[in-house]
Amino acid sequence: MSRAVLKKRSSGASLADPDLNIRRMENRDQRSRDDIQPHPPETTREMDTQIEEGDGVTLPEVIEKTYATKKRSPIKALNNSPVVIDDFRAKVKIHQLQTELMKKKMECDYLREEAKQLTDELKFERFMLKKKTNEAIGTLQEKNKEMTKENQDLRKKELEAKKTLGELDKSMGNTKAMLKEAEDKMDTVEKEKIRAMADLEELRSVNRRLLVEKREAKVAEVEASHRASEAERVAEEELKKRQEAEKKQEELLEQRESMKKERDDVKEVYTSLQEQIEMEENKRKEFPAVSTQTNVRSCLLCSSDRELKAGHQGGNGSRGKTPAGNGAGRTQLPSVKAVRRRRSSGLMQPHPPYDDITVEESAEDGMLNISIHAPWLLKHQADPYMATPPGYYGYGYAVLPYGVDDDELDGEEDSTVDKNDE
Repeated sequence: MSRAVLKKRSSGASLADPDLNIRRMENRDQRSRDDIQPHPPETTREMDTQIEEGDGVTLPEVIEKTYATKKRSPIKALNNSPVVIDDFRAKVKIHQLQTELMKKKMECDYLREEAKQLTDELKFERFMLKKKTNEAIGTLQEKNKEMTKENQDLRKKELEAKKTLGELDKSMGNTKAMLKEAEDKMDTVEKEKIRAMADLEELRSVNRRLLVEKREAKVAEVEASHRASEAERVAEEELKKRQEAEKKQEELLEQRESMKKERDDVKEVYTSLQEQIEMEENKRKEFPAVSTQTNVRSCLLCSSDRELKAGHQGGNGSRGKTPAGNGAGRTQLPSVKAVRRRRSSGLMQPHPPYDDITVEESAEDGMLNISIHAPWLLKHQADPYMATPPGYYGYGYAVLPYGVDDDELDGEEDSTVDKNDE
């Protein structure tokens, strides 16, 4: 509330009619009680200081300082008697009375609030005290329960201890009786021990005698085992010798069988060669000049004894090609001067016999193409005339002069034979 409003209210109608002012204050006080309780006043010390500061100030200023934001309670008159107002003195007295009344009112409000606070504090302290007492009572009750339980447990333990004590007394009597029995048994055991020691000495003497006999038996057993092992070794050696003899006998039998087979093969080859020689002799009779023919047997022996080291190999029937390793040999017989002359001039070269060369072609060359197809033997030759170098196997052939007398053949020397022999 502003200072001007307070001045206006303090002067004028309120001073002229004090009863009206009192009624207004009572009504205001009633409304404030019905609506809102006033705020708690400040402490007495603060109030005193505020009032002391406002001693030289008018009443509205003091009211503005203390209750600027608070509702004021109405000021009650001390009595209902009419007040006589005498100018300025009456006003001052009214102001003094109002200030005193305000102070008393404020003191009452403060005391009321303080009493309220004290009652609240008392209630709170009473509540806390009750709570603490309840908690203490609860803890004491729990402790009492625990103590009672412990007391019961201790009583049970005491009873059990008494029972165990009685049992121990009984067991002690039993153990004393058992101890006496054990002492009696110990005496009997000592006597049996002395008797057992005597028996042990006797058994030791018997054991020594048995050990000596056992050693002798072991020595005899070892000697017998040595003799048995020696006999087994001799038997094994005899068995090995017998097996070796049987094995050698089997090898000899196998060798004999193989020699028989080789002999049969040689006989077959010999018969086949005889047949082929006869066929060649029959063919030779077909030629006009019998004197120019050469003995086929001598050609055969010549071709078997002389092997051509450098030249064509094989008799497979293909001209101008070297076959791969059938080991065929080629030997040239002595030729006439005309044949040698033509050979040296390069007009005619000897060639191995082939199946595609006819008799007419060989006659034009002045040579007789004779080929003998017969496998040579490896070893164990049955016929001494059919001897060949060991390991030789193949076909032999010979080129014979054709249309030449025997006298010319006897007087000629063949340089090719020397070269081939070398």
